[in-house]
Amino acid sequence: MKIVLTGVAGVLGAPLCRVLTDIGYEVRGVDRKTREDLPITVEVADLLDRELCYELLQGADAVVHLANHSSEHLADKQRLLNENVTMNTNVFQAARELGIKTVVFASSIQAIGAGKEQGDETVPTLAYLPIDGELPAKPTNVYGLSKQMSEEMLRYYGREAEMNCVALRFPFLARNQKHANRFLHGMSTDKINEVWSYLSINDACALIVAFLHNPLPGFRIYCPAARDNGVAQPPAQLIERYFPTTPLKQPLQTIDSLIDISRICEETGWEPQDQWILPIESKSVVETQNSNHHPMMSV
Repeated sequence: MKIVLTGVAGVLGAPLCRVLTDIGYEVRGVDRKTREDLPITVEVADLLDRELCYELLQGADAVVHLANHSSEHLADKQRLLNENVTMNTNVFQAARELGIKTVVFASSIQAIGAGKEQGDETVPTLAYLPIDGELPAKPTNVYGLSKQMSEEMLRYYGREAEMNCVALRFPFLARNQKHANRFLHGMSTDKINEVWSYLSINDACALIVAFLHNPLPGFRIYCPAARDNGVAQPPAQLIERYFPTTPLKQPLQTIDSLIDISRICEETGWEPQDQWILPIESKSVVETQNSNHHPMMSV
């Protein structure tokens, strides 16, 4: 099976390339920069070149599309939105015209927008908890908007071209336990936009492989995450503290995670293996808060 992997030199692309080649997939890796430590030769290419995308995807059985500007800090807003949407359009349309049926797209949990900053507070905006792939997109930044727009494009291709498409709303991707704890323990607890979620790169690779092994028809959105959270606190406590008015899909005390991955597990057989967050011994979530928090209420 031949896979075109865009963003192959990236944080997720490089380890995924190694996993896919180890399994026995033929990988054609594409990126705007080269990398010497991969089992393949990287094809340096610009996915903004529409015609080139047809050449790159020719003969592929599936596309794993990871290449995008990854944050507003790396590109101005107009460039980020224009170029992310353009390269995604080029890849998706080329896949359709070339008869490629399976597309895996790296979206982002930032397409959801869990909260909106208002002054010194972050006001929750989620339609419900726990989060899952059915949660409507409501981005609060241009990067998230570019992912939402691309999800809708992929929904169109899944429906009209009868393709097997999945958009993965990845949270923070951790290389290892040290990386996860250093990043997440340093995260301000009032920044609720990603609900303190993370996923190991190993588990992200395993999910992509699971979908490639058994591509499901049509379009779906998955929101994968580790079963624990980045502040090592019970979900019920976090909900009462930060999401007191957010509707719940199940009774509060039965919620074991802020992100519901049950559908992903049922449909793909995937299960996250890594839970890497260590307790913060010096401070609890409550102790690190200032007085600008939402009042507690019954849920």
